[in-house]
Order: sequence, then C-alpha cells, then structure tokens
Amino acid sequence: MSGCIRLCNGPELISKTLASWALNNRIELKFTQKGKPIQNAHIEWFNGTYREEVLSLYYFNILEEVRDRVDAKNNISAGIFTESFKIEPSAQGKLNNLTFAVKDSIDICGYKSGCGSPLWLESHSKAVVNAVCVDQLLYSGAACCGKTVMGELGCGLTGINRFFKLVPNPKFSTHIPGGSSSGSAAAVAAGIVDFSLGTDAGGSIRVPASYCGVFGMRPSCEIMSLAGVSCLSPSFETVGIFANDIDVIDKVLSVLVPINFTKGSKKEDDVGTIYVLKDCFDLLEDDLKNGFYGYIEILKNNYIGDVVEITSNMIDAEVYDSEQGWANTFKTIFCYEAWNSLSPWVESARLEFGKNTYVDFSALRNHVARSKLDVAIKQREIQFHKINSFLYPNNLFCIPTTPSIAPRRNGDVKTEYPNFTRLHSISNVGRLPQISVPLFGDKTPIGLSFIGAHRSDFNLLATVKKLKETGFANSGPNRSVIPLQTDQRFRSKPISDSASNRSKISIQKRPQVRLKI
Repeated sequence: MSGCIRLCNGPELISKTLASWALNNRIELKFTQKGKPIQNAHIEWFNGTYREEVLSLYYFNILEEVRDRVDAKNNISAGIFTESFKIEPSAQGKLNNLTFAVKDSIDICGYKSGCGSPLWLESHSKAVVNAVCVDQLLYSGAACCGKTVMGELGCGLTGINRFFKLVPNPKFSTHIPGGSSSGSAAAVAAGIVDFSLGTDAGGSIRVPASYCGVFGMRPSCEIMSLAGVSCLSPSFETVGIFANDIDVIDKVLSVLVPINFTKGSKKEDDVGTIYVLKDCFDLLEDDLKNGFYGYIEILKNNYIGDVVEITSNMIDAEVYDSEQGWANTFKTIFCYEAWNSLSPWVESARLEFGKNTYVDFSALRNHVARSKLDVAIKQREIQFHKINSFLYPNNLFCIPTTPSIAPRRNGDVKTEYPNFTRLHSISNVGRLPQISVPLFGDKTPIGLSFIGAHRSDFNLLATVKKLKETGFANSGPNRSVIPLQTDQRFRSKPISDSASNRSKISIQKRPQVRLKI
C-alpha cells in the first residue's frame, strides 16, 4: 500500500508502505518531480506501537504535516496573508525601495479589514480611505504588499486563529508564531517584506517578535494616529513595527512619529542607567535565566552607563498587589474597553463561543463594573507617574520579552497568561515604548526587551542601536550559553499566586543553546 499527495505548486510526496513505516517507527519520504527522486528525508521520528485501525489516521496527519512544511518552503507566504497585492508609493522619501505589510485590523482603501473574523469581514464594508499610518508610509516611499493574518478580533497571544491556517514561524518552523500580530511578524521573519505593522495593547507586537526572532517595537501610547485602525483597547493600543534590522524600525518610526518629543532637552544626550528587573527574570526556568544573564554580563561590559539589578517593588511597592498591582490595573481597564468596543457587534451578530467564535467573551463581561473601572483608572495614573519618574529621561528597564520560547505547533498549546501579564503590564500601564531584541539559542528565538520612559522612543532606539555598534551583540555567541538536555522540559516558572495552578507552556529543549543577536 502506498500513497501520495499532489501539491498545487510542487512535487508529489510518496511514502513507504504503512507497514514499513510502522515497523521502523518512522516515515521516510522521497521528494520527486514527475517520478524522479531528488532527495530523501526523515521528516519525523515516532516511537510507540500503533493499532491497525488508527494507522490511517496517523498516516493522514503525517502527510498533512509534510505537505504544510513543503508548502511553507516553496511558498512561504502561504498562511501569512489574508490579501496579497501591491500598492506603489505615493511619493518618494526616506523609505524608498522598502516594502511593508499591515495587520488585518489596519485599513487599506478598497479592502475590508477582517480583524481575524469571517463574521466581522462579512458584516463590514470596504475601507474608503487608508489608515493614516498607511498613508504616511506610502508618501515616504514604501510600497504595501498586503494584509496579514491576525488573532480573532485581536485576541490571544498564541497566533492560533481557528478560522485560518496556522501562520508559519519561518525561523522556528515547528513552533507557533505568537499573536495577535502573527502574520505581520511572520512576513518579516520570512523576508517577504522589509517591515510590517501590527498593533499592541497587551503584548501583540512583543510576543510574536520574541517567538519569530525579529525586532519588534511597541511605541509609546498616544504619539501616533490610530485613525483607520480597529482598536480593542483604545487607551492601551498602539501601532507597532516589526523588522529584521533596527535601523529600519528607526526610519519607519521617524515617519509615523515626525516629532522627537525629547529632542532639545538638556538631558537628551545623558547616558542613562539600565535597570535589570530581577523578578521578571525569576519567572524563567534556571537554564534560560542563566543564558539571559550571560548576555547581561556582556551588556555590563559594553554599555558605557551603569547596569543595575533591581526588583519591580523598588519602583512601586504595590506592583504585585492583587487589587492595586500593575497586572490587575491593566486587566480591569483592558477588559472594560475591549467589551465596550466589541459588545454592540458581538450581541448583534449573536456570537456564541465554540460555534461561530473562539473568543470567550465571558472574561470581558465579568470585568465591566464601572466602580472597578474608576478605581483602576485612578490607580493607573499613580502607577504611570511612579514608573516614568524612575525612567525619565534616559533610563531603561531590561526584561525578557516572553517567559519562555514558543510552544510547539502540534502540541497542546496552553499559555501561562499570569506570567505574560506580569512581563507586559509595566509597559501597558506606563504607556511605555518597548523594543524586543531577537536572541537565538541554536536556532531557537526568544526576545530580550528594553523599555524606555513615555515618549522617549527615539532615545530608546538610539541606545539599542549604540549597543549593537559597540560590538557587544556580536560577542554574544561566545559568552552566553544555555546548556540544555534533550530529555528535559522547557517552561516558565509558576507564579506564587492563585493563578499558579494554570497550565504552563511546555517545550522540548534542544542541546547546547547559545544566545546571540
């Protein structure tokens, strides 16, 4: 017995017989063109005994996985774009010869913004004008290549949207891309475009940047136009940028934010202190944390200012308070705003979890008490001033972008949201700019983040660029090593509150991981 799959764009895949495959506990494939074998490849190892009645199911799943991988290799844009097109620049400028894509919540004239939902796409009209940020890019010489897949209605940090094929992770093909700006990050990681736009209210730029191994910047809130952008949580939302080169992000931001708010300040050129938030790194398993700290030692040896380890409660004593902490403030305001933004449409469309939507709106409904909102808004202003007084004008925080590497594509993906929220809430409530710098451990991407004061975006960019110029980034491979064993598991540490009983990310480790830019 043998089987084959014919791809619309590529070769036939012919397997060995099921009996041979089961006997050898592996599947061996030949890539052919019109029957001429060109390559043999062991795609995956499978251990265990298989009953005859389930062999066909395994056989189908394996071939489906192989088809996805070959399709991604031959046509990497598959699964990344909702719409592919080419809009030429409207004028010449500093972005000449650069291409970009946008998240499907950002309007392009003549196209619908689907926001990751087929029902939303069906019930909304085509945009009659571009989003302001898109026009800014087109009038600066960049060309737009399409709209990218995103999490349903902008929700979720995994990048999984069950209405779409799973977005590939070009730099870590067996693992998920992260969300909700998954397609935008993948388009850059694959080299399809020079940069891309996403949005970020609670981590939707930062997580996919970390998982896909690209630079990702969440700018300060309130410094650029959101006209033409569908916002889940307007007071936290900002348009963010992905690129493989930090210099490209600098150029793009200078177009989107033409005013440098700190330029001309007497302290503009002062060297700030980098504060390493130790409690954020303590969320990681020891092997990963040690790898990061090897990198931080390089930072200490190359940065001309001070690098100091502190804990978050030195910034705000109530940082982890269950009622008045950063995470609770963010969650209360975010849920209220998100439900306020979506509820009219959700109720009119009669969305029902598990039937016509995979977003559980009960969590949003349960956090809409006006009394809680008023308290949270007041608390956010207090937290904003505490955080920014610590940073202004040129100090930075250094934290891991995510609490672990990306979960596997074909695994049971369960994200440990309390740890994510603890890492991301500082930028959220502080309205701060944050840049995720890609590190790699044996081709395993993860991000290290630098965070600046509100509206210090260009100072933050300048510091990250200077760090690369000193050569400290290039010394990373020889200095920052994470020893991993293949029979171990890779996950973030559980936190100590009631949320610690939630499922944690569990990733298979790889041997001898090195961190580098």
